[in-house]
Amino acid sequence: MRIDGFGSPRSLQSSDREALPLARDDVRMVSSTDIFQAGEHEIAIFHGDSVYSLKITKLGKLVLNK
Repeated sequence: MRIDGFGSPRSLQSSDREALPLARDDVRMVSSTDIFQAGEHEIAIFHGDSVYSLKITKLGKLVLNK
């Protein structure tokens, strides 16, 4: 999936979905567009007693930090 501009994920097109690796039956696949709301570049994820930061970089990559 490509990113249009800085941190602006677009919806997956049918051709993008075909290029994605197949998920195992026991692994749920989620698009970043379902996680990040319009205009967001960072979210907090609470896991146990820790807080993680998931960010979209200027190059459109995802980075997870504790």
